[in-house]
Amino acid sequence: QFLRETVTLSMLGGTAGTRSVVVTNPSPHAGAGSADFTVNQGTPTLTSLSQTTAPVSGSMFTLTATGTQFNPSQAQIVFDGTALTTLGGATTTSISAVVPASQLTTVRTLNVHVTNGAGLDSGNLAFAVQSPATTVTAFSPIAGTAGQGAFTLTITGTGFMAGATVDFGSTTGLAISNLVGSTSLQITVPAAAVMS
Repeated sequence: QFLRETVTLSMLGGTAGTRSVVVTNPSPHAGAGSADFTVNQGTPTLTSLSQTTAPVSGSMFTLTATGTQFNPSQAQIVFDGTALTTLGGATTTSISAVVPASQLTTVRTLNVHVTNGAGLDSGNLAFAVQSPATTVTAFSPIAGTAGQGAFTLTITGTGFMAGATVDFGSTTGLAISNLVGSTSLQITVPAAAVMS
């Protein structure tokens, strides 16, 4: 007599679900026995991210997580507590999702992990939303004359932000009079700054 039973094992890759196990006796003996073998979804591990930084106020981007035991049909990247929609092409070792610009509005360090659902979560990796690098590439005018009096200086570069200040020689903390995006600003240089 054959008995039908259920046994379970955590998945180490592949697809969770039920596998039928059938034992059939050779001829001339009759009969076959079967049992359900349940393969449970394992806990994912997260080993790396395609990038670990992004500029504040930046555009949306695609983030790819690499690891093991991802469930291709259920796994999601969780970005600072928000589960992102998984893009097509997910595998047991790699999934991708779009991080929206709304997640990049403030400078901070946050956690990213992968979940298979049902409380099966990987460990966290850190991700930093950073202030952009500040560079100065050009001036207008490009030169002045000692004693010329106060004038407006236009500075071109990258990473300029509201509230920034400018040092001109020994004159520090000059306020920005006009900021155009993050690449151009204007200040008023006082006459004392170019006296000598």
